[in-house]
Amino acid sequence: MYALLAGLHNITRYALLILLIITIVRALMGWLQNKSYTEQDRKFTLYTTITTDVHLLLGLILYFVAGWFRTLSDMGTAMGNADVRFWAVEHISIGIIAVVLVHVGSSRAKKAKEAVAKHRATAIFFILALLVALSRMPWDRWIPFG
Repeated sequence: MYALLAGLHNITRYALLILLIITIVRALMGWLQNKSYTEQDRKFTLYTTITTDVHLLLGLILYFVAGWFRTLSDMGTAMGNADVRFWAVEHISIGIIAVVLVHVGSSRAKKAKEAVAKHRATAIFFILALLVALSRMPWDRWIPFG
């Protein structure tokens, strides 16, 4: 069960990175070139947000299946071990922050009246989400189901 969930979580990471990059590039081009906000822009923002949610859901399931939440009962020991601290605290916290940033950007883009404001909100918040996520991504785990 753990291997399957970890593999799916890893695969959605690739999908999410690709969607984030595409959506950010589209948003930056729209913002800086003062382009209209198209249906395709809206769909990329939506698909990126949905993929972010699926990735978070898989991650939360993994967090409980792997038992990382149990390490929090002895926070001193958990914080003293870099590997335990990364998985039990840092990775999940940063992941949740990244998801919040994606949702804020998506929501602001949806509520904005002008196309430039929609692109700007998407670009700023999605870039922040990408940078935050990259800061705590497990770079040693790039092979799905491996």
